Amino acid sequence: LAFGDPIFSASDPGELVPETIGRSGDILEPLPYSGIEVEMISNLFDHARIDVFLQESATESALKERAGAASYRFLHLATHGLIDEDAPDFSSIVLSTADDRGEDGFLQAAEIFNLGLDTDLVVLSACETGLGQMIKGEGIVGLTRAFMYAGAPSVAVSLWKVSDQSTSILMERFYADMIQNRADKATALRQAKFHLLEREELSHPFHWAPFILVGDWK
Repeated sequence: LAFGDPIFSASDPGELVPETIGRSGDILEPLPYSGIEVEMISNLFDHARIDVFLQESATESALKERAGAASYRFLHLATHGLIDEDAPDFSSIVLSTADDRGEDGFLQAAEIFNLGLDTDLVVLSACETGLGQMIKGEGIVGLTRAFMYAGAPSVAVSLWKVSDQSTSILMERFYADMIQNRADKATALRQAKFHLLEREELSHPFHWAPFILVGDWK
């Protein structure tokens, strides 16, 4: 199950109105390579076994309906992540805000807790999705914790802002190694990082180092 390249405004796909974003006040830029990323990954699978939602269809309601109603080996979300370190329940994954039947397009951590996932791996292909609020006795509270509480034994997340383009390359290699070579999750992510490291234009740690795997490595 994969979501990518959502539309952030019904009137102007290139901009999200600050009032719409709520607590963060951020303006979100389009992520064209996130759609390419999802398409490249989907080509690794039998098309009868995948559900892909891009642009207008990549809505919060679609994710809630599909993620909790069926079993998926992978849940891949290629979009913007918004982290609220002061109020981690408001941290969210941003999905399409166009015509979404009453949803606001921000899948917040408080909502993720109730998804009831039956999936082996959640991949949050977005900026800073591994961050959150450090709470004594609890650890980091944020999107990673929310998805694991919802039922995911493994979550791949990022530790800083990432490049739309280089992330798409890393993710395609990550999945290719798991699907084609049957590598475990940790090995596949390591090999994907080596692939970027070997390319001069992508060898800086900014491109390959931010993504980590939390939870079950197999």
